[in-house]
Amino acid sequence: MPARKPRPPDEKPQRERFIEAAREHGASEDPEPFERIFRQVVKPPQIPVASKPRLGKTAVLGKYAPRSSQV
Repeated sequence: MPARKPRPPDEKPQRERFIEAAREHGASEDPEPFERIFRQVVKPPQIPVASKPRLGKTAVLGKYAPRSSQV
């Protein structure tokens, strides 16, 4: 792995550069606008609704299939 170049002594740390750039672009420290946009972009997962088993070959006889005495 090659050696890193030494940073200039007058260079700001990455965190400070990031905060400065965010302020220049109009970013806010208020979490509400972020949450609002996040909810628009990322939809909550859909929870599947349990349904009754379909009648047919896979149905358990006697539980969901009609009984021969009732037909």
